[in-house]
Amino acid sequence: MTFQAQAFPVSPISPVQTSSDIVQVRGGCGLGWHRGPYGGCRRNWARGARAFAGPRCWFRRTPWGPRRVCRW
Repeated sequence: MTFQAQAFPVSPISPVQTSSDIVQVRGGCGLGWHRGPYGGCRRNWARGARAFAGPRCWFRRTPWGPRRVCRW
């Protein structure tokens, strides 16, 4: 038995411009959104000034030890 090797066809030097139905979005979140520090999508703008200026994070006791709880 003999086997012959066949080469992969060579593509043209200049890429062919084709239209695509796929729209690439930066970061996968969409226009007006960005990735947050933990990978979730967040808005690029704020909701406005906060009326309450209390502490945002505190520690709460749990059966497994203290846990940090933050209000966003």
